[in-house]
Amino acid sequence: MQQSRMRAYLGETPFSTLHAQPTFVVGVAATTFIMACTYILQHHVLDTKDHIGLFFMGSYVAFSSYFMVHFFLEKYSTSFRKISQDKKFYTISNILKASMLAAITPFALRNLYLIIVHDSWDTNTLRNLGCAYAIPDFVSLLVVKRMAWTTVFHHVCVFMFNAFSIHNDYKEQNVCRLIVVYAAFSTFAYVVNMLLASRFLGVSGKVSKVLAFLALSIYVLCCAINWTWQAHYLRRLIQENDHWTCLLYTSDAADEEDSVDLGGRRIIKKKKNKINI
Repeated sequence: MQQSRMRAYLGETPFSTLHAQPTFVVGVAATTFIMACTYILQHHVLDTKDHIGLFFMGSYVAFSSYFMVHFFLEKYSTSFRKISQDKKFYTISNILKASMLAAITPFALRNLYLIIVHDSWDTNTLRNLGCAYAIPDFVSLLVVKRMAWTTVFHHVCVFMFNAFSIHNDYKEQNVCRLIVVYAAFSTFAYVVNMLLASRFLGVSGKVSKVLAFLALSIYVLCCAINWTWQAHYLRRLIQENDHWTCLLYTSDAADEEDSVDLGGRRIIKKKKNKINI
């Protein structure tokens, strides 16, 4: 069923004819480049507060990468040249997103360890990694013209949550913690994407079985750990706070005096009515 739908979308040129070597070179090059950028971000730009600038600068780099990858595949892959323009950018979008997920996976894994084992939340790192996660989805909304509405909906949700995430303090207990942990686990989806891509790159049946086993094992393990932690933290959040909250810090918070504490968190104070006799 999935193969017939894929063929219907791709037309007369199936992905089975897509040359594996140029695609592999692009994927490795993109992953290495993004990992280097993420490493620099992790160790040299960690204290930045300009998350919006970081997001749009990264988006510009990702946008430019579409055309560099397009030039490379157009030159070295004869099968790529046979695909229509819309399908070319759709293919490039998947390659770049898989590369981005593979690049930030080590950093996501480290932060998941700190969160789950030590209950340690590094707000700046989570904000920066959230921007890196959202960049390929945001750029694909601008570049790829033909996407399923479910994919568009997913990309819009990722972009909107990132807008909240860059203002959220993860050191405080709030529901944004649940979503960012879910997103961190979803970075491992690149393994599944590798399996799906291998079906159209002419790899041997033995390699496909190995990839299928790895993808299934990692997917099941991630789901088990993720949902166990989600249920545990949600129960803890409700018990300790008796409400759902997302702390958003605004620049005008200090102007609201009695309705805001020194940290910028909105609170409501009940005023007692005085009756003079």
